[in-house]
Amino acid sequence: MSRPLRLLIVGSSDQDVRILLHALEQAGFLPLVERPANLHALRHTLQENWWDVIIADAESAQLGAEQALRLATEFGLDTPLLAISQQGDSGKAEYLMRLGARDFFVANQLTRMGQVIERELREIAFRQKLRECMGLLNRTSDACVVTDLECQITYWNHSAAELYGWNAEEVAGRNFIQLLHHEGDGRPHEASQEAFRTGEWSGELNQLTKHGLRVLTISRWTLLRDARQKPRNILVVNSDITRQKQLEAQFLRSQRMESLGTLASGIAHDLNNVLAPILMSIQFLRDTVADDASRTMLATLETSAQRGADIIKQVLTFARGMEGDRIALQPKYLLKEMAKIIQETFPKTITVKTEYTNDLWSVMGDATQLHQVLMNLCVNARDAMTGGGQLTLTAENVTLDESFANMIHDAKPGPYLVLCVADTGPGIAPVILDKIFDPFFTTKALGKGTGLGLATALGIVKSHGGFLQVKSEVGRGAQFRVYLPATFSQGTSYAPSEVTTVPRGSGQLILVVEDELSVREVTRRTLENNGYRVITAGDGTEALALFVQNAREVNAVLTDMVMPFMDGAATIRALRKINAKVPIIAASGMMSHRQEAEATGANVQAFLSKPFTAEQLLKCLNQAFNEPEPTGA
Repeated sequence: MSRPLRLLIVGSSDQDVRILLHALEQAGFLPLVERPANLHALRHTLQENWWDVIIADAESAQLGAEQALRLATEFGLDTPLLAISQQGDSGKAEYLMRLGARDFFVANQLTRMGQVIERELREIAFRQKLRECMGLLNRTSDACVVTDLECQITYWNHSAAELYGWNAEEVAGRNFIQLLHHEGDGRPHEASQEAFRTGEWSGELNQLTKHGLRVLTISRWTLLRDARQKPRNILVVNSDITRQKQLEAQFLRSQRMESLGTLASGIAHDLNNVLAPILMSIQFLRDTVADDASRTMLATLETSAQRGADIIKQVLTFARGMEGDRIALQPKYLLKEMAKIIQETFPKTITVKTEYTNDLWSVMGDATQLHQVLMNLCVNARDAMTGGGQLTLTAENVTLDESFANMIHDAKPGPYLVLCVADTGPGIAPVILDKIFDPFFTTKALGKGTGLGLATALGIVKSHGGFLQVKSEVGRGAQFRVYLPATFSQGTSYAPSEVTTVPRGSGQLILVVEDELSVREVTRRTLENNGYRVITAGDGTEALALFVQNAREVNAVLTDMVMPFMDGAATIRALRKINAKVPIIAASGMMSHRQEAEATGANVQAFLSKPFTAEQLLKCLNQAFNEPEPTGA
């Protein structure tokens, strides 16, 4: 049975058409033919009708293959065009193939015409199916990429653009493996080879975004074949599991600390039994000896044993869950007492500063244990500032919303009292940051530290229902924030149902500049869920480009102060040169007073201390819109 073929013939003679149709009928086709009489008719039929194949005269100067190819390109058609020539001019053939012709024939040599049309029809069907699949892929939340057999990118969906930062135009034709992976990473090459060999591969891959951020993905590679089952493309589907892995790591670390706590409790118990008789016996021996040498040896023995007992006490405090009497405490008195101890005992090269308001919420806690938390953090800060510096103790009321709580392991929404200890020391290296709360881990010299200070502090805070955060950059000091659930005794009240309605946006466009992907995405979702439109940038240079592109639409800018390539202060100054009146809000989790003053000098409407809640963000944004415009740059 013959197969219908919608055929557009352009510029050939009646005799050539009869020969062509006979060849097609012999190949099993039933041609349904249209022959436009002039260029106007050709333009009309290409715009209005759909064709399986176009066959055109290669030599006609007025109405032939060249005119058909140019019109098809103009209308964005991918209908295959086959050129026929009387002479078989190779130069003409090469010229038409460059314009987009799929094949070239000599008029009396049409035996392979049917095979070529079959091939082109299969190609069209494959491309159509691929377009349909791509339409579906654009609706998924996974990053989907299609490459050719050389790993050159041919398709890049919306989720890939959101995850990696490049849009489809930026990555078209680029090598997928080189774009997203380190040069020395062999895993993606193994994935490609396995997909070619077996048809598929899946596993975890470490990848890089446009702004150099690392993301961990579950990657699935599938080899796509055409209608003849020949390999054509590779489909890669990547699911971002970065946050999931971070939470798993936090959970595993919590389990590891619980195991270490159980072990430490048993060891400490036995050691206490060993040291107790030693300490009790020293006083007895001191009464029985008279010479100075023996008394000196006993004093040394007592000091060493007492130091061992103090270490064990710290271990037991860490291991037993920090039991103690809980009463309503006012944190400002803890800060005052700690500041007094620091001023009296720390080196004079270290200055101490306290900051708090008089309306601080109370906490239910053990005063001795919370004092120990602050002391451990302050001693660590002192030891870090060997050449002197500033130690800042602050306290503030914070209400955590659902968005913030979901980003922190062990955090729950609600009111908290936050105690902060910040120093101006050398900071903590990233490779060490994940280990500082592990029991017995220390970077101090032998005999200078036990490695239990931070582990004990964390244990006490968790036993009080709170959590502890650390922020540090090498060369920028360290900041430890202790979150403790607030209580509202002694006249302090808290009624969530009576909280003032959070101000919503009304379609204003906000430019969010933030290098940390998770913070950027949570901020974007928060603003969009509250009536704002959002565009995001990963650094200052990208922010300036976006601001210039959307200068008439951007209603406000929220920018981090510490970013790679161009920091927040430089970004603010550059934005002010473009638009001196746009409201700007600065934010940072490592904001020193010098930086804050610099930001204020750059005419920002407000400053947000990270991490901030959705309520704080929305109120700050609303306030920025209602404040007077800045008067200078």
